[in-house]
Amino acid sequence: MRVIAGLFLLFSCFSFGQVSNDLVVKNLDYKEVFEVDLTKSQIKEQVNKWFALNFKNSNYVIKHSSDDSTIGKGVFNVTIDFTIDVTFKNGRYKLEIYGFQQTTNLSGLDTTTPVIYYYNYTYEQYINLSRSAFEGLDDSYGKKYLLKRLNNEKKSREDYNVQKKNMDLTSEGILSKTESIAQSLFKSVKSNKKDDW
Repeated sequence: MRVIAGLFLLFSCFSFGQVSNDLVVKNLDYKEVFEVDLTKSQIKEQVNKWFALNFKNSNYVIKHSSDDSTIGKGVFNVTIDFTIDVTFKNGRYKLEIYGFQQTTNLSGLDTTTPVIYYYNYTYEQYINLSRSAFEGLDDSYGKKYLLKRLNNEKKSREDYNVQKKNMDLTSEGILSKTESIAQSLFKSVKSNKKDDW
């Protein structure tokens, strides 16, 4: 299993710069405009309150805050980083969630790579992209091992299936989490109730 995980990580590190035109990348970014019956300053106040309530340390998360927008960096599933950008206007706000990156640790080395999802990713494309990535490595036992594994159809099909499954799960998780963030923020902004105690 470590070999498969290592192969997945290694391939994901090298493949994003070598995408062929035949692959179609599924955009995982989220962008939506929400209409609310609030002023720009009320929306900003609610957004900042939402950041404070939904992140352990909103001072660490928020990277920029102005009268027109708040930008933060978040993490979910421990390893996936993202940027959340909320822009305010009277009566509406725009929410953008983008820049998904996955941090993994392989043998004590942290590696961060963009999260990419190919929705029409075939076994043949996996072989071609992997071969190209592996052949670009320095000569080493690892390179020889990876190429040998790639040339073994049974093992390379197993690796392809694991990688495809991981891409599907990661994509589904990101889409689900971004929708959850959007709903949570909307609910928070919309509930602009003043407690008159």
